[in-house]
Amino acid sequence: LAMRGGSDYAGMASSAAAFATPEVAKSVITSVSGSSVLTNPRNIGLMMIAGGLVLSMFGFMLFMNGTLIGTGNILVIVGTIMFVGHKRAAEFLFRKERARGTAIFLIGVLLVLRGWARLGVLVELFGVLNLFANFVPALVSVIKKVPGVGPILGPVLDAPIVEKTMAMITKFTGRSPASTPTEAPP
Repeated sequence: LAMRGGSDYAGMASSAAAFATPEVAKSVITSVSGSSVLTNPRNIGLMMIAGGLVLSMFGFMLFMNGTLIGTGNILVIVGTIMFVGHKRAAEFLFRKERARGTAIFLIGVLLVLRGWARLGVLVELFGVLNLFANFVPALVSVIKKVPGVGPILGPVLDAPIVEKTMAMITKFTGRSPASTPTEAPP
């Protein structure tokens, strides 16, 4: 390739700077994707969560591949923050009653990123149970009431082993089982 004069490069640089505006970037993304899906932070967050879950799943399938699981963790965390918004995520994660669960989960993420995938995933799981244990009884109640699923999964969820597991989760996470929603009489 022959060298061009400095004036040609200056012209190229000024035209490249003209394209480096947010409006141009938004129109390029819209024209590439055919819609404005990639310009909405909630949609980007949802895609990041899905990508992170896929990477984590591949990491589990490849016998606890720490790199894939760690990358999946980061994508899920960043995607969740983008999906719900940084203020709402901070309000949820940094409440005083959720501080232990948040800390345990973040320690698990750090363990995965440091190469201890098996231990890190177990610590993450315990942190997630600490964060979301009070939602489990409500989720079980909702599942029992779903028309197509409730009659099938209701007897399974009422099994003694499931009830013992639920009691153990609420015991180890420090949540009281009194937060279980009561069913309305028929």
